[in-house]
Amino acid sequence: MDHFIHETASVSEKAVIGTRTKVWHYAQVREHAVIGSDCVLGKNVYIDHGVKIGNNVKIQNNVSVFNEADIHDGVFIGPHVCFTNDKYPRSITPEGDLKSATDWKTYKTVIHYGASIGANATLVPGVTIGKWACIGAGTVVTKDVPDYALVIGNPGKVVGYVTEQGTRKVEPDQTQHHTIAIAKPIIGEEEKKAVMDVLTSGNIVQGEKVKQLEDQFAIFCGTKYAVAVSSGTAALHASLYALGIKEGDEVITTPFTFVATANSILMQNAIPVFVDIDEETYTIDPQKIKEKITPKTKAIIAVDLYGQIYNYTDVKKIANEHNLKIIEDACQSVGAEQNGLRAGNFGDLAVFSFYATKNMMSGEGGMVVTNNEQYAHLVRRFRFHGQDNHTKYEYQDIGYNYRMTDMQAAIAIEQLKKIDMFTNTRRRNARLLSEGLQNIPGIIVPKVKNGKHVFHQYTIRLENFHRTRDELVEHLKKNNIGSNVFYPCPLHLQTNFKRFGYQEGDFPVAEKVSMRVLSLPVHPSVSEEDCTKIIEVLRNV
Repeated sequence: MDHFIHETASVSEKAVIGTRTKVWHYAQVREHAVIGSDCVLGKNVYIDHGVKIGNNVKIQNNVSVFNEADIHDGVFIGPHVCFTNDKYPRSITPEGDLKSATDWKTYKTVIHYGASIGANATLVPGVTIGKWACIGAGTVVTKDVPDYALVIGNPGKVVGYVTEQGTRKVEPDQTQHHTIAIAKPIIGEEEKKAVMDVLTSGNIVQGEKVKQLEDQFAIFCGTKYAVAVSSGTAALHASLYALGIKEGDEVITTPFTFVATANSILMQNAIPVFVDIDEETYTIDPQKIKEKITPKTKAIIAVDLYGQIYNYTDVKKIANEHNLKIIEDACQSVGAEQNGLRAGNFGDLAVFSFYATKNMMSGEGGMVVTNNEQYAHLVRRFRFHGQDNHTKYEYQDIGYNYRMTDMQAAIAIEQLKKIDMFTNTRRRNARLLSEGLQNIPGIIVPKVKNGKHVFHQYTIRLENFHRTRDELVEHLKKNNIGSNVFYPCPLHLQTNFKRFGYQEGDFPVAEKVSMRVLSLPVHPSVSEEDCTKIIEVLRNV
């Protein structure tokens, strides 16, 4: 005998078993099944009549392969996989009679060369799985699967593509066009369903979902209060209002940040007073703050740039000495930590942005967090045209329509559930990039000094690199890798702020790094293979 059949197995005399194929304990192979050479059928496998199996196929324990299945060479089928063949299974006919074989309509399922099907997967009738495709464990395959596709979930969805060795890659016919984007919002079925639930409810504007988000976000940050608003800019503006910042007051901040940080000061008719930054962290330099404090100075906006919390200990000491308030601009640092506390705890108030490319997002949106009840009350009033929730059409002071909608809140609630996963992936990608880039002459990788960095941006700095930044950007672009400069011009050199008397040379560190920094893709959609490509492209400039 040129094959092996265990004594407990049941193999029909009318079945065809190829050479060197092994059929193990309690397996059943029915009539007219055809099994090729060098196959392995594990314990308790069921092969229905008429099934066709090619060469070098491995079928693990407890798999059921029903009639009409056509399994090509080199296929792997994990434990407990089930091939179904009847789209409308019934035991009896409409008349109540037990169904016979002639009452069933079966559908052909085809598994092409080299495909793998993970444990406990189920294949609905009539699907075709392409060559070298990979079906994740527990997946329910409801439609055809392309060649090399990676499919997971119930129902199964294509989430990527794999190599012939099983490692991740991009779709074969798009390899040359796949761009590793500098940013990419991650929107899952949970977010879509949450929005549709809100739309279906009819309660679209600020309501229960906003309140739920506020409660959950306060718990996440570890603060007493959280107030949702329409954007990070609105959060900054509302926080300055809550602190009583008014015309003529001075607010110290950094020129190396997004313009909203300083614009919010102008929105209160106050004066932005810039100070230089630390060259390693790019956050505000505490020692430079002292030089700019005057009797008009009322507050400091300290920015957690790129996902790293600023030097709170030293800034807080200065603020206490001069009776100044602090706003933590945490728009880029949700989930970052310092001294065991999360971002949101490093100011009298802290603000977050949920813009589309932030670490968690709601399309547009923002949040103010604080441990001060009065500040929370003033922010709530400010976002609602100056009226309290319980005194409708009674306006206590100026206010704006800075409210968040329940649709935005619904998205943010789902994103908050995933933020730890998002953060872990960003930090993994940052670690891989730093390990691969740190020894390349002329590239300075990010310096983590102040606790847990969450890498909203992964930003390198070029020092005596053998290409200009513009040349490097173009080289990355030609290799389908996105990049961006955050920020190409410090705020004190922008037209809107030059009117305060600022000029080139005032903040040499900010000016220098603005000409040398470059941010690379680090978001959760960046794979380990993408990180490897980024490193190799930079090594081979």
